[in-house]
Amino acid sequence: MNFKAIALATTLALSPLMAQAAPSDLPTPIIELMPQVKKLTESGKLQLNAEQKKVLKDWMASAPAKRKTIEEEYVKLRQELRMAILNNKDSIEREKLTSALLAKEEELIKMRSLCHRMLVKELTPEQYELVKTAYLSSIN
Repeated sequence: MNFKAIALATTLALSPLMAQAAPSDLPTPIIELMPQVKKLTESGKLQLNAEQKKVLKDWMASAPAKRKTIEEEYVKLRQELRMAILNNKDSIEREKLTSALLAKEEELIKMRSLCHRMLVKELTPEQYELVKTAYLSSIN
């Protein structure tokens, strides 16, 4: 058996394992404010009024599911690109996958930005500053 045959057999045998998502397959969020909102709310420091609580509850009822869908698509594209590179697919196919992957990452960034925009709109400036300070402390 020659080297190419061994390499091909190994690649085919390991393909399902290599295609699985690695913990690093999702990009690190640009911002992630909701965990801080939850902590500050639970501690009583944020002092949300009834209207703010309803808006945040409604947001949490829909936004995470939408984000998860985009994240799943992102991971799938990343896995496809990984396998295209490993299997020496032509550059046009890899470029298409790269472009699609970058577009999904942009969608994820925009979703985080929408969350930020909602918080700025719904929270008082003082509440937002508490969230921002808590977030910055959590990443340092």
